[in-house]
Amino acid sequence: MSVVIVPLSSQAPALARRFGVKQIGVIGLLSIVVGFGWMSTLDASATYLEFLPGLFAFGAGLALAAAPASESIVNALPPSKQGVASAVNDTSREFGGALGIATVGSAFTAGYEGGIDDAALAVEPAINEALRSSPLVGSEIAASIPDPTVSQLVVEATNDAFMVGFGDAVLVAATAALIGAAIVAWRAPREVAQPADDVRPTAATDRAVPSVAPGG
Repeated sequence: MSVVIVPLSSQAPALARRFGVKQIGVIGLLSIVVGFGWMSTLDASATYLEFLPGLFAFGAGLALAAAPASESIVNALPPSKQGVASAVNDTSREFGGALGIATVGSAFTAGYEGGIDDAALAVEPAINEALRSSPLVGSEIAASIPDPTVSQLVVEATNDAFMVGFGDAVLVAATAALIGAAIVAWRAPREVAQPADDVRPTAATDRAVPSVAPGG
């Protein structure tokens, strides 16, 4: 992704100024949807090269969506308050990241557990329960099973269930990006906001100066 994100993120603000924040933001989020959608179709036999199109699309979308959005948030306030705008930008990003990890992680866990249950392995119930707890224990359990056939079944079931959970997780993320694209298309400004001017009170506007009549 870095191969795409690094050069494209540096050009994204210029693209937003030329074509509009709304257009570039929507294109970026839809590119994320395409990347996640592609990755959701892969199974346990997929190679790294088969992941690359999805990673490239996701990286391009992230670069196009994030940089113009940050610029718009910071430019919404005058220079004297752009630290506040930057803090709002960072806070929203951190909050979104935490919420996304929780939501996507829950989708993965549910999909993985369902994949293990669907495999219906002919092994001890305790092994099935351990496999449901985490895909990380699959290789350890497989190594401890003396029967190579059963051991291979455990490995394949773990890998397949992992990809089921992965597919569910990226589909949830794609749905969130699609909703985000709709919101950007509805609410985002067409043009890049120019830095707001500082409004500093003058002596005349800051306080009223009473007039004093001669001899008063």
